[in-house]
Amino acid sequence: MHSYETLAACYDALMDDVDYDRWSAYFLSLLKSHGTERGELLDAACGTGALTGRLFRAGFRVSGLDVSEEMLRVASERLRKQGIRCPLICRDMALFSLPHKIDAVVCGCDGVNYLTRDEDVRGFFKSAFDALKDGGVLVFDCSSAQKLRAMDGQFYAEDRGDVAYIWNNVMENDVLTMDLSFFIRRDDGLYVRDASPACARGLASLRSSEGGRFFPRGLLRFRRNAAPEGRRRSHRFRRGKRIDS
Repeated sequence: MHSYETLAACYDALMDDVDYDRWSAYFLSLLKSHGTERGELLDAACGTGALTGRLFRAGFRVSGLDVSEEMLRVASERLRKQGIRCPLICRDMALFSLPHKIDAVVCGCDGVNYLTRDEDVRGFFKSAFDALKDGGVLVFDCSSAQKLRAMDGQFYAEDRGDVAYIWNNVMENDVLTMDLSFFIRRDDGLYVRDASPACARGLASLRSSEGGRFFPRGLLRFRRNAAPEGRRRSHRFRRGKRIDS
């Protein structure tokens, strides 16, 4: 079984502790604080669409983007059951383009952390910048480098009945490799194992790699904001004149 297919199948069950209502409200408050309450919005790294649907119901015309067809398949089914119709785009968030300018880009659930190469980080911010109208807003959250370093050597395991996982973390060269083994219960009661490695990198280490200059020209603001319950830091940018670094 392909790792994305396995992850998509059990992602929502394993993320049931995430308060998506609170997170969407927080993102919406950041957008509102910059005068963006309606319009067109891209949910980058949208996964199974949990945030996508909430942004749609808040009044935005939303498109979802993710690199995984399997994740988008789950998102499509979720949104269909909610009576929501919106475009879902299978594309790498590090290199995407849109046919016209939009009002906002949102990337939640640590999506930026999974861009482990400098060129991919630059590619995402440039793609987002190019997609935004003048005055458009990019909002994202991420885990700090400090948090990821603290996870080095940590081991987690959990049995949810129909799905169980073993999760081991190793940090090397500022990149945290998360080795995940899923055990999916079949109809006959036996379990199928699938390994699904993933890598994440803290934004602080990305900034230090080039003295904080990987952001494209034209970004006006970079502000840190306290995230709900301190789980992640969130950041926002406004498209405008060049930032001084």
